[in-house]
Amino acid sequence: MIKETSKQSVKPKQEESVVVEMEDSLITKSIKALRLEIAKKHKMYPIYTVFNNATITDIINSNPKTLDDLLKVKGLGPSKVDLFGQLILHLLKANNKSDNSNIPDTDLDLYNKLILERPKIAKFNKLKAFEVYSDQVAKNLSKMNPKKIEDLDRIFGFDKKNIEIFGSYLVNFISKNTK
Repeated sequence: MIKETSKQSVKPKQEESVVVEMEDSLITKSIKALRLEIAKKHKMYPIYTVFNNATITDIINSNPKTLDDLLKVKGLGPSKVDLFGQLILHLLKANNKSDNSNIPDTDLDLYNKLILERPKIAKFNKLKAFEVYSDQVAKNLSKMNPKKIEDLDRIFGFDKKNIEIFGSYLVNFISKNTK
């Protein structure tokens, strides 16, 4: 007689993914609030079925101006764009007027990239995102466009201890992301 051995299920190892926490800037908070409002109105739960955080990041990065632009955002298909696309565009338009009215268009792209890079810098250097630089400092960085580490000393509000920690990375990042 052969004894039956119990089959044990072996779970495959899951790859660990590095999750970069999204710094909740004003625009991020506004889009998350809109997502919650849409979820409640249309009874779409969990709220991530409206759109997830990656879609929020893509919305902020692409800064769509039209419904056709919204269709290019990963995570938003035709039905979602028809359902609440105008709300997203209205929110983005209002945010661009209020928050970034003092940022020239040429600096706005760099500013947005600096805001998105901030949590990555924080995670890599084991800092809190607010310790890296504020939104206002990001505006100053995009305006001043520092070319050398020494230029960071002249950025109003930039914490001098951060020059040693990630100054050379930041200058390199800025130079790669300017026209």
